[in-house]
Amino acid sequence: MRRPVLTKSFLLVNGSDGIGGVEGGGRALLVYHDSWKQYLVYAENHGAIYTYQSDSLHGSRRFETRSKMQLPAGHFHVLPYGAHLIAPHTGVSRAYILDSRGRQVRSYPCGSCHGAAAFDKPGHMAAVFGCNDSVLVVHGTEPAGHYLPTTSPRVGSFAYGAPGACVVHWRTDVRGPEPNLTRVAHRGGMLRLTGLEGAGHLVALHIDGNITMYHGNSGAEIASLQLEPAGYANQTAPQLQFDAAHSLLFVSVARTGTVHTLDIKMPTATAAAAAGGGSTAPPVGGVELRLVRSVVVGGTPGAMTLAYMPGVVPPAAANIGY
Repeated sequence: MRRPVLTKSFLLVNGSDGIGGVEGGGRALLVYHDSWKQYLVYAENHGAIYTYQSDSLHGSRRFETRSKMQLPAGHFHVLPYGAHLIAPHTGVSRAYILDSRGRQVRSYPCGSCHGAAAFDKPGHMAAVFGCNDSVLVVHGTEPAGHYLPTTSPRVGSFAYGAPGACVVHWRTDVRGPEPNLTRVAHRGGMLRLTGLEGAGHLVALHIDGNITMYHGNSGAEIASLQLEPAGYANQTAPQLQFDAAHSLLFVSVARTGTVHTLDIKMPTATAAAAAGGGSTAPPVGGVELRLVRSVVVGGTPGAMTLAYMPGVVPPAAANIGY
């Protein structure tokens, strides 16, 4: 369990405490590494990755950098990967694996490298990167990865391509020694796609204003909700954020300054199957997406983050900051 962080106000500002070039946007710039028990902040303009102990982020204390790691300057981000971290780097078209001292354990060619995901289960780790003409899968820290040909994939929660143009997503199975890629059709016009932890399903936001849950293995549609009848054409794509338990889904709509809260109800049998390794068949009934409330927060809400206070019992719906 990570140590909670309590601050009066936590802002990442360019140039503060020696952190230069910290980028904004919807990416998670403050990343917790469970294995290292440290927080990571990356500054793309300087190619720098900073690590912090949780105590250094409390209250009004000055940030105290525990370590600094270096990559080439340019567009990249970082993800925890077992005892390592992975970094897809668009600027130099490479995928990196670093250890806790910042040493490059491996580096793989990956044209226009954009997006990454980590599969970390007992006895098996795999890293997945999106290259310009393939999906790169690396088991552990093997010296040579597996390149699965496809067209302009982007690994992560955003469906690559022009808004509304995406009609398929690619399912990458890394559980066996030879990974495979499966083309999965969906209802079309996908804007956002993110995984639902535990159940192994996917939740997508579509340009027609529909939220749809897809089965992680078969791709079958198992639940949907028409969230916005007018749809999301010709506007900034809304952002998706789960709560810590993945039982609530928050949708922030920049155009209307609104944040929607959706309750995700899963059948008990599905949860039990997920705990035992998942099921290849879609659940029969019982899955429900329900709009709990819509709050007009004003402005143009974009990125969201959970904000739990240590020692304070959260209400039924966890606090969230926009």
